[in-house]
Amino acid sequence: MPDGYKITEIILEETAGNNAGNISVGNVGSGAQYVTATAVNANQIISTANFGSLINYFNNTGAAENIFVSSSAWGNGSIRLHITFEKVQF
Repeated sequence: MPDGYKITEIILEETAGNNAGNISVGNVGSGAQYVTATAVNANQIISTANFGSLINYFNNTGAAENIFVSSSAWGNGSIRLHITFEKVQF
């Protein structure tokens, strides 16, 4: 995530026709700072705008941050991740 930006929406899209469970998105390897243990059913598209689990966070570290996706139950699911950022104005 670029410095000075916040995440406004995360969309998880299952593309293989299989369920994927416990999907987490965060700024550390197995972290859940943005999305916590979310199930995505076969061919489902879900958005943090719809299920409200996006944790408000903005990057003010002075450098870009990595974003990681993890799961304890991928199954045979395949997740496409869409992230929308917005510049934070002070």
